[in-house]
Parts: sequence; structure tokens; C-alpha cells
Amino acid sequence: MQNRGCLLFLLLFLGGVLWWGLSPQYVLNIRSDSPQFTPCIINTDHFALRWRHSVERQLWLEHYQRQGNQLHLYQSWLQTFGAGSPSTEKEVTDVPPGYIGYQHNQLFKELNWTVSRRMEGSLLWGKNLNHEWLVYQQLPDYSLLTIHAYSAPRILLLLKKHC
Repeated sequence: MQNRGCLLFLLLFLGGVLWWGLSPQYVLNIRSDSPQFTPCIINTDHFALRWRHSVERQLWLEHYQRQGNQLHLYQSWLQTFGAGSPSTEKEVTDVPPGYIGYQHNQLFKELNWTVSRRMEGSLLWGKNLNHEWLVYQQLPDYSLLTIHAYSAPRILLLLKKHC
């Protein structure tokens, strides 16, 4: 009788592990046209792109939320208003001191971002955007970085490189 209980527990445990491993999970898939870059994933639903504007040399941040297999741009923060600034979006006030915030509602299948040392592009994610990847330090100037939402069984994601 005791062996049956152990066998039942083992079957339930293995079934749970199998269910967990085969259940799909969304991540951000990051790739580049640079031959020295190995594609990687980030396990997050929210991230921001931060860079220095080419004319004003002030920081811009674009905030994205993953919605299924799409990326939703919902807010941008700018240190200054000038060339290329949004002009029709609704202004938001819940931004850090020194920034102007704008609300957006745009969906993208993927983001294609050209990076260079001059623009100092970074990808931020995690709770309170506490993880930072200094993309401009790892890719050659004018490399294209592509970001898109990707779904795969959890077990396969364990084998992928994390950024």
C-alpha cells in the first residue's frame, strides 16, 4: 500500500513537471544583424528603450508592455521638447522630475532599433526597470537590434541564452 502512495506521488510530480515544461511562456526575443551577437531572450512583460537624442543630446525613454505576441508602446519620457518630439499625444504627469511624459497607444509586431555609441542606447526591464543592458557598448555602430515577443514551451526556453 505504501508503494502505491509513493508511485502515485511520483506520477503526479512528474505530470506536474511535464505540464510546467510544456506550457507556453512569452519572452522577448532579441537578435541583431551583427555577426558577433548571439540571439538571446529576456523574460519580462514590460521594458523600456532609453537613448540620447541626436540633436538635443537629452535622454528619451519609450515604455513598452508585451500584449500576446505584440509590443504596446504606452508612454514616452523626454528630458526636453524639441525635434522629433510627439506633438499630438496626451501629456502624462506621473514621470520622474526633469522629464516630460506622453501617453501612446501603438502596437508593433517587432521593434527595429539602430544603435550607436553616440546615442548610448540601453534596454531596461524588471521591477522598476532595475535591469539595464548597455546595448551600445556591445554592438558595433549602426547595428540593427530587433525585439519581438516570442512564445515557446518553458523547457525549450531553458536552453536559450538570456541577455
